Amino acid sequence: MSARRPPQSIHAHTAQSAPAVPATSKRLPFIDALRGLAALWVVIFHIGEGRHVAALQSALPTWLNLALFESGHLGVPIFFVLSGFVIALSIGRDRVTARYGARFALRRAIRLDLPYWASIAITLAFAAVKAHLRPGTGLPITTTPQLLAHLVYLQDFLGYRSINTVYWTLCYEIQFYLMFCMLLGVAHACRRDANDRRPQAILFTLAAITSVVWPLLPALHVRGLALPNWHGFLLGAFVFWTLSGVMRARWFALYALALTGVFARTHDAFTMACLIMAVILLLVGRAGHLTDWLRTHTLQWLGKVSYSLYLLHLPITGAAFFALDKVFAHTPVQNGMAALIVITLNCLAAWLFWRTVERPSSALAKRIRKA
Repeated sequence: MSARRPPQSIHAHTAQSAPAVPATSKRLPFIDALRGLAALWVVIFHIGEGRHVAALQSALPTWLNLALFESGHLGVPIFFVLSGFVIALSIGRDRVTARYGARFALRRAIRLDLPYWASIAITLAFAAVKAHLRPGTGLPITTTPQLLAHLVYLQDFLGYRSINTVYWTLCYEIQFYLMFCMLLGVAHACRRDANDRRPQAILFTLAAITSVVWPLLPALHVRGLALPNWHGFLLGAFVFWTLSGVMRARWFALYALALTGVFARTHDAFTMACLIMAVILLLVGRAGHLTDWLRTHTLQWLGKVSYSLYLLHLPITGAAFFALDKVFAHTPVQNGMAALIVITLNCLAAWLFWRTVERPSSALAKRIRKA
């Protein structure tokens, strides 16, 4: 093999193929809509998990109850795959240096941390009201170290009780961002020139192998460590690289096949949901419809407030059903009415939070240049 010839690896740019994704500055309505639908699915899942609409669930056909209420936790793997795609898209072909990585981390921190911290305050406020109305309930946070651990996404890793059970996914997302950028940074530091993809190929081949093997080794799982779910994020990133010509389609197919084997061994619905989402993204991207499918105003609005909806829905849902239980009887019809009211309240709260907290945070983050 010639020293100048790129190895047959999972990363190989095909010069003849035109990129199937738009520039990083362009919105992708299909992805925005999926993010919103995934967030709404998680909300519905927690309504069911909280046994707030048990009469309605019992009256529904089994398949419909399964699809609506019992499978909504699979919105999380959808988030992870979409995150991998979007982060790979946002970095694009930029050279990741220490300076770039620091600015990238700062942008993401401002974009995500400020709403996250605000949601912690809101969750604690709701918990305080609940403790007052229901003596003996107690607060979800009792020590300063527990609060500090939450502020830096280390509560699960350090073994603290979570203030809000949905926060574990944010802890994982932060780890995904850091691992992905560090791998790219090392790869770019090791390459001989801008066209040398071998370091990136080697490092992400190792990352892919690790992500396939880790779920099969429960003894290695550490609470709060994101590696068991790393494959979800990588699938999204690899979809983007496949569509943009950085990765050959056959290597993506091989990775997906390996993860199918993981599913066959573990029967983990998370892995299968990741695979399905990744394949859908790939097919829609190849068809050129990431920018024109699911463009309806409602779905785009839902996608816009999805992060706020995800952060706030648990305390809002609990408080709303606490109040509505005094008004509505536990019948299928009235359960359905209550659920619609609660979903509407969640969406309204998410919109207000987006206007007052998330949108200003995003605007501030955009003022920081990549490099």
